[in-house]
Amino acid sequence: MSKLQARSRAEVAAWAVTHQICPSDVCTSEVCTSEVCTDRPDPEGSPMNRVVTGYDDAGGPAIISQGPPPTVIHAGRYVTTELWVTDRTPPRITTSDPSARPWDLEPPPGGTCFRIVEIAPEGAADGRDLDDAEHESFQQAHATATLDYVTVLSGQVTLVVGGSEVTLGPGDSVVQQPGVPHDWLNRSTERAVLAGVLLSAR
Repeated sequence: MSKLQARSRAEVAAWAVTHQICPSDVCTSEVCTSEVCTDRPDPEGSPMNRVVTGYDDAGGPAIISQGPPPTVIHAGRYVTTELWVTDRTPPRITTSDPSARPWDLEPPPGGTCFRIVEIAPEGAADGRDLDDAEHESFQQAHATATLDYVTVLSGQVTLVVGGSEVTLGPGDSVVQQPGVPHDWLNRSTERAVLAGVLLSAR
């Protein structure tokens, strides 16, 4: 056992705060009480911490932004947090926040988007924002002009494609090719959380 593993809970938490990191080799939801801990589950509704790197005014590498992402969309059974958007390939370094632009299901032509999607269990959606046709359009099976890379972070979700279904859990990943109709269903009792990167096929 390492010296760090032998420390008390209070010592572990103090160490984490001092060093602004979570000691992942000993951290569990019951051990680490540090606010900087990223290994214990976040309470539902707690803000995410998005870190953006870039260059400072002197041209040196720097963290240029840190904090909750500005765009969170509530749409029926989906809650989507937009982490970043690009509008061209290859992307350009920017000091502005392209994720703060008006939200769209797909990235700009030639661009990408990086987002976290929470899917509520069936029957548990709050129905907010469904007056927007863009939001309503993807509540059922839908297709997008994007290549999507999706990984399940927590919970359980069922991917429906045509007459086939597959149930996915944490760590499972999907490559969703452009134009293929698909749907995401949460038949469990807990929310499912997915991370996705969408690449425009336009």
